[in-house]
Amino acid sequence: MAKCQLEIKLLNDTREYQLGDTIQGYLEVTVDSVCDCKEITIDRYWRTHGKGNRDSGGHHILAVYHGQLNPGIHRFDFEFKLDQAPITYHGDKLNIDWYIKARADIPWAIDPKAEVDLIVRANPSQRGSFSFSDVDKRNGYHKSFVIAGKVKGNFTAPLIVSPFFIIALIFTFAGISQSNGSMAMVAGVFSFFLGSMVISGIKRGIAQGRLGDVKCQLNKDTYVAGDSVELALTLSPPKKVELNRVTMKLTRTETAVSGSGTNRRTHTKVEVIDNAVVSEAAVITPGGYFNRSAVVQMPYDAMHSFASNNNHITWHLNISLDIAKCPDWDTGYTIPVLA
Repeated sequence: MAKCQLEIKLLNDTREYQLGDTIQGYLEVTVDSVCDCKEITIDRYWRTHGKGNRDSGGHHILAVYHGQLNPGIHRFDFEFKLDQAPITYHGDKLNIDWYIKARADIPWAIDPKAEVDLIVRANPSQRGSFSFSDVDKRNGYHKSFVIAGKVKGNFTAPLIVSPFFIIALIFTFAGISQSNGSMAMVAGVFSFFLGSMVISGIKRGIAQGRLGDVKCQLNKDTYVAGDSVELALTLSPPKKVELNRVTMKLTRTETAVSGSGTNRRTHTKVEVIDNAVVSEAAVITPGGYFNRSAVVQMPYDAMHSFASNNNHITWHLNISLDIAKCPDWDTGYTIPVLA
């Protein structure tokens, strides 16, 4: 049986590139005797690895040869343009790497393969020019958004959940009275979670009723590494409101999903990147306007937004209003970061 070996060689003897660069190299195929080859392909692609299931994408496949291979060394040149994100990323739950992989389809034999890994970095001179899939174009990204809409407070969620909480509570006590430990335990767990949702919803409704409309204005629709994220906050409460403090923080979240079905698990890592005080203590009179602004900084080496089937990197701006004699009011907003 003919022996066929593959080796990928990159020009300039480097494996480190920037987005927008062109990768040039060649595939060296060494054959010791005549063999038939259905196809030789070279693929450029990215692949995830870490806590989650593996995803891959960005495939650019070149078919460089098919036919008979005579003994000797054969060279096949290739060229790939790095025209799309993601960049190389090594995090806590998720890693992303680029590869060039070659494969020879040899009938009735194990297909010989070769692979090299690449380091792809952001291009400082072209930031924002490279998006990843549709992660930067999803509906819902707006600079201006109202995060509390009903002046009287919105208690819809706790009203919907309350009947289920009561039913779970009834089953809990029924299980206890009938000495049915399993029923009491399961119903008790449901009662705890549903009760927490009801209490949280009531608190949020009370706070929202006090605040009225809370309008936030961001300085940009999309961001890149090194940008300043500027928030302008406007309140016009229907009643007197005393604020102890208003803060915001910028976070990056890695999410990796492993397994499937009943074995499905979600691994999450949230990192606070920057935070700022929007306002110290203040009193807002009924019908008055409260205007404040603050800035948090996107790191110069920030990873862009990323989304695949099982792995995600998302950026969030979280806003917290500490209201005197009233439950706190918190909200979060997802912001897109381009490569």
